Amino acid sequence: SFAHSAREGSSFMSSNAQLEAALNVQEPNPAPADDNTPSVGSRSADRVLGAGLALLGGGLCGIQAIPSDLYLNSHKNLSKITTVLPQCMGVWLGATIIYLLHASVARLAGNRVPHSVI
Repeated sequence: SFAHSAREGSSFMSSNAQLEAALNVQEPNPAPADDNTPSVGSRSADRVLGAGLALLGGGLCGIQAIPSDLYLNSHKNLSKITTVLPQCMGVWLGATIIYLLHASVARLAGNRVPHSVI
């Protein structure tokens, strides 16, 4: 048992080494770059682009509720939940169409499309 091994000290260390050996804990080897790997700019330029895209996404996420708020203000008798499902379905449908277009263009260009985005 674990408590018994912990008291023995050396056998605990050997079982710990055996566990690490059994798990074979190592850093993964980087995959070799193939010809279809897109070229990446400098690391700082990628970070600036990523931060800009995050700010744009956050801004668009913040203003997407404005049309439903305006609609609900003009229709006081409706519940606030009446605009949630259409809004969510619109976001899902828009994201699906964008991904399908990206995957189609990449496939036609001969680039590999990673499907782990879903």
